[in-house]
Amino acid sequence: QWKKQRTIIKPTFQYGNLKSLMPGFHNISQELCSHLDGFLEDGKFEPHFWMSRTTLDALGKCGFGMDFDALNGKMSEIYRAYE
Repeated sequence: QWKKQRTIIKPTFQYGNLKSLMPGFHNISQELCSHLDGFLEDGKFEPHFWMSRTTLDALGKCGFGMDFDALNGKMSEIYRAYE
């Protein structure tokens, strides 16, 4: 059973495929950093809040080609379902 599943998913994790996702991950991480820069003064932020939004944006953009814009607070129907 696992051999069949591995055969199906293996091409996804080839270097070329992962490399093609890097620009999307880079853009999302830069956006996250710009949001977190605002917390440098007091040094407090809620990691779960920001990481869950980052994860949703990364999955949307790199996995489905959709921009959920969760990091910018756009509370789409998809984000509310994710929460």
